[in-house]
Amino acid sequence: MTASTAQAALIAFWLRLLNSIGLLYYRLSMLEFQERRRLRKILYSPYAAGVLIVLALLLVRSVWNLYTDKYVTSIESFNKTESELRTLQQRRAQLEEDIALISTERGREEVIRETYQVAKPGERSIQIIDDQNATSNTASAVTKLSWWQRFVRMIE
Repeated sequence: MTASTAQAALIAFWLRLLNSIGLLYYRLSMLEFQERRRLRKILYSPYAAGVLIVLALLLVRSVWNLYTDKYVTSIESFNKTESELRTLQQRRAQLEEDIALISTERGREEVIRETYQVAKPGERSIQIIDDQNATSNTASAVTKLSWWQRFVRMIE
């Protein structure tokens, strides 16, 4: 083999190698292009749009539920606070009445008499007792009668 044939073989080898590297690079870049194209095709398909719409609806529903829960909680809190305010205003009105009553001599005397059960010298207290036991005893006596005794009482 001569030097020129060896050089020609070496040059042919390098050309084939560069050609195969170029083809490999071309194929890889085409694969990348095709992958991007396939990805675009999938993302812009009606199915992907449907999935995105479903996800958006689920997101909107979750946000709406959160909003309504917080709204209900705030309304309940507002009503509770308003009720407490009314109770405190009523308590304040009652305390102002008590202060007005205590500010007079007659009012102080009344409060002392009711609170401590006291009387002035020479005064007597009267206790009124209801006779509820007597009425309840007669009612229980009527219920304890036998049917024959009740029948006889009706005839009399």
